[in-house]
Amino acid sequence: KSFSKNDKPSFSQKLSTIVATISEQMMTMILRIVCLVLLCKNIFACNRGDSVWDSLATDGDGTHSCGNRIDWLQSSDGGSKTEEQARNQVAGEFPSICGACFSTNIPTSRST
Repeated sequence: KSFSKNDKPSFSQKLSTIVATISEQMMTMILRIVCLVLLCKNIFACNRGDSVWDSLATDGDGTHSCGNRIDWLQSSDGGSKTEEQARNQVAGEFPSICGACFSTNIPTSRST
């Protein structure tokens, strides 16, 4: 509710307005989190052939896809890391590009 210049809202009216605003912001935040965690999981998947796996990340060693970086870290030249270690390292080094590769996002099965 908007108040005119002559209206002086009571404390409870002010509090109600604040709570409504906070509640709306919280609901928006909760919906975004639900979307990212549940609904959008397949959009941002990090599996061979998926968009994140093939996304390019550049550093001093050059431009390579998230997946190529994970594969290299698992090779003997890259340190023979486990898949979990490799995914976590790449996701940590390039969070905005390869963040979906974090090990908790490893699929148990891939639907085709």
